[in-house]
Amino acid sequence: MITKNKNNINKILYIPLEIFDREIDGGLLLAFEALKRDWEVIIGSQERIINNIEKSLPGVYFLKHITPGQINIQKRISNSGNIMFVQDQEGLLQRKGLEYKIRFSNSSISPTKKIFFWGDQQKKDFLESFGSKYDSKCIVTGSPRADHWELIARKDNNLDKKYILVATSFSHENHALGEKGQYNLLRNVAGIKFGANSSDSIDEYFEGMYKLGSYLIPFYKKLIVDLSERFKNEKIILRPHPSESLEMWLNLTSDLDNVEIRNDGTIIEWLKISKLLIQYGSSCAIQANILKVPVISLIPNLNRFLRKYDLVYARKASIVCKDNESVISTCEDLLEGNNNYESGNQENLDKLIFSRQTVDAAKRILDEIEKTFKRNAKVKRIKDGTALFYKFSKFKHRILLLVSMLPFWDKIAPAKYQHVSWSTHNYYKKRKQPKLPVEKFKLNLQSMLEISGEKLNIVVKTYLKDVYRLTKK
Repeated sequence: MITKNKNNINKILYIPLEIFDREIDGGLLLAFEALKRDWEVIIGSQERIINNIEKSLPGVYFLKHITPGQINIQKRISNSGNIMFVQDQEGLLQRKGLEYKIRFSNSSISPTKKIFFWGDQQKKDFLESFGSKYDSKCIVTGSPRADHWELIARKDNNLDKKYILVATSFSHENHALGEKGQYNLLRNVAGIKFGANSSDSIDEYFEGMYKLGSYLIPFYKKLIVDLSERFKNEKIILRPHPSESLEMWLNLTSDLDNVEIRNDGTIIEWLKISKLLIQYGSSCAIQANILKVPVISLIPNLNRFLRKYDLVYARKASIVCKDNESVISTCEDLLEGNNNYESGNQENLDKLIFSRQTVDAAKRILDEIEKTFKRNAKVKRIKDGTALFYKFSKFKHRILLLVSMLPFWDKIAPAKYQHVSWSTHNYYKKRKQPKLPVEKFKLNLQSMLEISGEKLNIVVKTYLKDVYRLTKK
């Protein structure tokens, strides 16, 4: 029997996941804490959960982001009698200023009960962007995702270190949807049509990020070739960001026998069996710090314009090299054991991740959710056309995808639709969110029970395709 609060909101916690490999472990830690407190948990595909808001019982939504462009989804959640909380799953490393305004807006913050932050630094940067008026909504809890990293690090990880791992993060200039697709995606996320950001500010940001990535990519492409040549007896794993197109990297590595492109598994799984990590501007640098895997960042001299877009926190987590030869010599030292690498970045990590020592972010988050749940005023169901507009938008997008299969579509389509493509849409969708069959989900669940040490008997039932209902037996 589902418990309700005094205003008939069900004790159901919805946890939508966008990128399963990246988010499921932290999501399960939060689910375990909820189950211990007799909540029912619905966890899985963000798309499926969001599509079925109006058909689902009212409860509590723990959202992975509240970007300005998704304000209508928030309205649908609220209109259906639910209450909302958020922790930005991509919030660990953000550039100050505009990136926060791409991830949040006044309109998206307003209906959200609480915003949970990974650490003090993120909250500070957020309030600098939006003002102290939101301070009461901002709770520093740490992150269940980061707690998973800590739990992994505390296990006996005497695994065979096999690889040099190179993680690329060039999703602006090598996006699976192409330059126009990424530009339009950014505009949609930033809520241009809702007035959350100006076209000029987003154009400036996109241009800056695109120029930075375009400047760096040739260095990293040459580095891959140089690594392959200099370390012929080492296996090099190249792992592009989930939003990146693989074509450029496949073409580059086709003749490099000791380089393999892999996008299966989680970055944590690869870090555990890697001798070192080479990256730029990615949260995997922080994950590697926690797992005590040496991190190298290739950052050539940047002009004053590009320096504005450099990501400081990932730089602090790395041994910074300015050219390929420096990267190669640093790799040689690390591989030969001549450099006893130990990150001196602990103070920076503690600012970024509040729950590093206690590993209790899920408990802190559920404490706040339950406080609000118990005293929350009655939520009225509202029919204002938002759900109908959402369905129409989805229908329009499907029609566009079908029409995009016409010959010469990119020549005859209006400029704002030229990036729309059936093939790239399906490719991008598979890269971002592959299927989550029940067997795989149960394996993830069992693995997280073992890692966390939780003694729970959990009943798993299919709720929707790639979405599961969890209850405590």
